Amino acid sequence: MKKKLPVIIAFLIAIAAIVGTVVFLVTKFSDDRENDTELTEKENDTNVADFEGDKKDEPGENDGSDGLGNSEKENETTDDQNVKYEDYNGTEVIVVSSEKVEESKNNKTTEDVKNELKDRGFESLQITSKYNIKGDFVSESNQNADTDELHPTYDMVYINSTNGDQWFIYCYGGQFFAFPITYNQNSSRDEYLIISEKDSIMSYDCMSNTYNEIIPQKTDLIIRKVDRIDKNTLDSLTSEVLNEND
Repeated sequence: MKKKLPVIIAFLIAIAAIVGTVVFLVTKFSDDRENDTELTEKENDTNVADFEGDKKDEPGENDGSDGLGNSEKENETTDDQNVKYEDYNGTEVIVVSSEKVEESKNNKTTEDVKNELKDRGFESLQITSKYNIKGDFVSESNQNADTDELHPTYDMVYINSTNGDQWFIYCYGGQFFAFPITYNQNSSRDEYLIISEKDSIMSYDCMSNTYNEIIPQKTDLIIRKVDRIDKNTLDSLTSEVLNEND
């Protein structure tokens, strides 16, 4: 069934404002697909696994938590210390590594992000952030003014002026990722696709104020690796190119 663009944009806004984590993005989108194809059946829970292995009731919009629910499954640790987590719907990610935000050497200021976006070919993108470096939720999201203040997450929207394709670009833990809004809305794929410069993606957990490098299941989210996320690269990733098998 064709996915609706307003629904996807609403999810992206919710993620930027409340969750700030790709884990939540993956699970919310997975639930949305099930709801689209099974409208007459029961509603799916949208709880996601927290990185401590516990689940709590879903919070309100401005309480600074990330929508985690009550735990029913224990964490599984592999020999290489990667940790597997599952939510109620069976959505599973592998946490490759975790790092406390305030101890990270990869944090960027708003000015750092602006300069890097310019270097990557993006001009005049509105930069937003909902958390300070301590993990506290802040109401002021527009960070376009030059500032040396650190934030764990930054979110931007880029629109290709040639074909109108919309991209959700975000910087977590100093790393850039891109979510092709238009492509994922129109694609016949069963999974959503995300662009990364690595084989993993970075998520942010505001509850513990940690960065978590994760690998989702390919049945939930496909990671398309590129050398660099910049304007030229995103403009070259047309629907035809993104439809190609890796």
